Amino acid sequence: MTTVADHVAEALAMCGTRHAWGMPGGDSLHLVRAFAEAGIAFHLVRDEASAGFAADASAQLTGAPGACLATISPGLTNMISGVVGCWLDRAPVLALTSRYRSDRHGRYTHMMFDQGKLLDGSAKAWWRMTEAGAPGEVRRALATALAPRPGPVWLEVPTEVAGAPCATSVLPPPPAPAASAPAAALVERVARWRHPVVLAGFAARHSALASLGERLRAPVLTTYKGKGGIPEGTGWSAGAAGLSPVADAVHRSLIERADGLLLIGWDPVELRDHWLPGWGDLPEVVVLDDHATTDLPARIDELHAGPLPSAVDALLGGGSTWSLDDVAAHRRRHDAVFEESTFGPATAIRAVQAGTTPDTVVTLDVGAHRITASHVWHAAAPDRLLQSNGFASMAYGLPAALAAAAHGHPTVCITGDMGLQMCMGELVTAAENEWPIVVVVLDDATLSLIALKQERIAHPDRGVRFANPAWEALARSVGGRAVLASNAETVTRAVRRGLAKRDGLTLVAARIDDAPYRRQM
Repeated sequence: MTTVADHVAEALAMCGTRHAWGMPGGDSLHLVRAFAEAGIAFHLVRDEASAGFAADASAQLTGAPGACLATISPGLTNMISGVVGCWLDRAPVLALTSRYRSDRHGRYTHMMFDQGKLLDGSAKAWWRMTEAGAPGEVRRALATALAPRPGPVWLEVPTEVAGAPCATSVLPPPPAPAASAPAAALVERVARWRHPVVLAGFAARHSALASLGERLRAPVLTTYKGKGGIPEGTGWSAGAAGLSPVADAVHRSLIERADGLLLIGWDPVELRDHWLPGWGDLPEVVVLDDHATTDLPARIDELHAGPLPSAVDALLGGGSTWSLDDVAAHRRRHDAVFEESTFGPATAIRAVQAGTTPDTVVTLDVGAHRITASHVWHAAAPDRLLQSNGFASMAYGLPAALAAAAHGHPTVCITGDMGLQMCMGELVTAAENEWPIVVVVLDDATLSLIALKQERIAHPDRGVRFANPAWEALARSVGGRAVLASNAETVTRAVRRGLAKRDGLTLVAARIDDAPYRRQM
């Protein structure tokens, strides 16, 4: 007998989903069985929020919908952080949660509250599944998750519905819209610009930005999640922007020289409030996006909505007077912000990169180190540096690394010490699955970004200092190894060895000087 749970799992498998993340309860066991029978590996996590973050990373790495699962009430509330993260980080995810039996509503109160009110405010959409409507509900959920802007959709599955018969065939999501070319007037406008600047976001990361930069002879600036859309540190790449006011001031100086700004998938959800004034009195602003954007903080002269790769390919240059030397000089001004004379965060991040290979997937947790890393790390390809930037949640880095490792990538997680403490149980998840992950923890025993904010408003130092575990004992307790590092050479060697051996967890504890953050932010 095919059940509603089978229907959900088969629809996900049809879309290319091969991994699901979560923690089951008695009300979700039909779904766990259905995943296995559909060829979807179900991974038990230690915290349901991690399931949402891992589903986010799975979706980014594969293009297929991510999947996460929680049981009723506390399972649902725990997973909400991960699902909201998928929403603000534009990840197409199907988030599944159980629901108490409908015939007990109003009569039985154990573990019960109005789940719908939370679901309504924590995702792109949500539906409560029914026996009769299951095929259409699953198709609608997946189509909504995948449509621009992508995001998570909750399916609330009542206990009596999950195991109910469902004989109707699985309905795949509708096809993506056909590509359309930008209007000739838009193409001609861009070609006339003498000093064009491209701002490219996460949605544009697969849009041949390097080729576009060459055709337009235009500096290309990306958001943090858009990193790798153009190979960084060379050519027309101008770097990444969004969070550090110090680094962004350098980028602003480039934008102020522009006579035309081309925004491609540029999403304000990635930007801090110092970007709210927009881009000043630029003569012209042209936007390409996969939807009709309404939240850019600036005037828009022309907008093309549709699939981005084909729209980008249609653009032609001809008028620019920028040179590669101009862009290289800009990168030098930007990089000077992150020069250090001690073993600080930028030095440690560069040391990690020196130990990686081009196919390594690196995940970043949230904190001061992530802002620095997003500026000094040179991404050569998209989807090789994963981070939460729209939601910017701590405890993202390690669950995202679990997903990267599950998909077969050599994986490094760079995390702050408190970010690791918040999801330390997932070290056990990595160990029991025998995933070879290198975790680099920047150890300064401080919430450095918050401490810096306290300092700047002349508040006492409170609630930002903490104790760290004994890293070597922690690694041993989960069957891994630890390396204590106080210099760049030790970090590079440890990362290189961990990636080469691929024989379990390597924890590299890099004891950094946090003083350089004051200059970098």
